[in-house]
Amino acid sequence: MIIAPQVGENSDTLGPQNGYPLDHNVNFTENFGGIVVRGAPYAQSNFTLIALRSGNVNYNPVAGGVPSLLNAELVQALITLQPIRRLTADNTYLLDRDHSAANGAFVYENQVFRTKINYQFTRSISARVIAEYDSTLVNPRETSLLRTKQVSTQALFTWLPHPGTVVYVGYNNAIQNLDRSLCNREPSGACDPGNPVPPRSIDYLNTGKQIFVKFSYLFRF
Repeated sequence: MIIAPQVGENSDTLGPQNGYPLDHNVNFTENFGGIVVRGAPYAQSNFTLIALRSGNVNYNPVAGGVPSLLNAELVQALITLQPIRRLTADNTYLLDRDHSAANGAFVYENQVFRTKINYQFTRSISARVIAEYDSTLVNPRETSLLRTKQVSTQALFTWLPHPGTVVYVGYNNAIQNLDRSLCNREPSGACDPGNPVPPRSIDYLNTGKQIFVKFSYLFRF
């Protein structure tokens, strides 16, 4: 097992040139510290854990607001399982939780869960499935970010009879918490061209579905 501390400093400078209502440049110093842990407790598994407390910047303040310094809690966990030789499962968890450095108010939290499973049937035939859930919770009094939820899935079958020749058969699908109108309404009921960001909903909308077949062959001369 490996355990390693992390300490450092980062800084960002923002000003009127970035589109914010500021009359001068402002520098944000973002100190960070945390720990990295890596290990392989069993032959069939390994993991990496990164946990940090860091400074961050609210790049999306409320309308008319200016960027401000945030205190962030960051977690990245990667776990790989291989219960049998042909099966590998890679699991990822990401967390980014931010509070205002000035008053401690919650600003936003983003979480990502991702699983990738690969099965090697033979040397030339394999299948892969990926599922991901992404969510963002926000405090509308502190940020203009929208509350979002998204689920995406991917499936891919691969046949590689010999180097240079490969056949892919795949499927992709994604759903988000988007309003079905996909537009913000003016008082007249028409879509507001000045606000192109689609409104959010409590329900999910299928935003992308694809089935594809791809074939590649290497010609040698």
